[in-house]
Amino acid sequence: MKLKYCDTCNLYRPPRSSHCSICDNCVDRFDHHCPWVGNCVGRRNYHFFLSFVFSVWFLGLYVAVIGILYLVLKSLDSDEDGIFAFLDTLKHNPVSLILAVYGLIIWGTLATLCGFHSFLICVNQTTNEQLKGLYKKKRNPHFKGWCFNWILMFFPIHRPSCINPRAVVGGTSGSPTKKGGKGGGPQEVEMQPV
Repeated sequence: MKLKYCDTCNLYRPPRSSHCSICDNCVDRFDHHCPWVGNCVGRRNYHFFLSFVFSVWFLGLYVAVIGILYLVLKSLDSDEDGIFAFLDTLKHNPVSLILAVYGLIIWGTLATLCGFHSFLICVNQTTNEQLKGLYKKKRNPHFKGWCFNWILMFFPIHRPSCINPRAVVGGTSGSPTKKGGKGGGPQEVEMQPV
């Protein structure tokens, strides 16, 4: 297995990991840096990110449906008839219309994001790999079937971290050292969990 050496973090990165320039950390199975949640999305928090996105998507749909239902039910209770009852209800309840439109905008926007990440789960790719086009011309070695990919996404197998946060800064105990001079090319290294 070929591993890349990160000169910034001074460690060998596992496959599918990348260095985030915003967080200044190497992230295992790096998907993307999300400005909305303020951190990188990777192996250990991707399923939490997906739960967040899908729940906000559902919340947008819920707000839109409740807002529209409220307006419709209020217009049915009105003394006016037809469209005049609905316009009268809108005049007295503009916040319901604003919330319904806002919920529809959130729902529509997040529907595309949920669809994109659902596709990525089905093919077992990260956003980073998809944008770089790594598997356009060759077979994805991480694909395990769309059903098993979904199971692995929501019931992940957590491996121990490759980084020892309690290690002495600048110490080399338990971490691989770089051999062969200044070249940062891929090298064969066996990684052991700390």
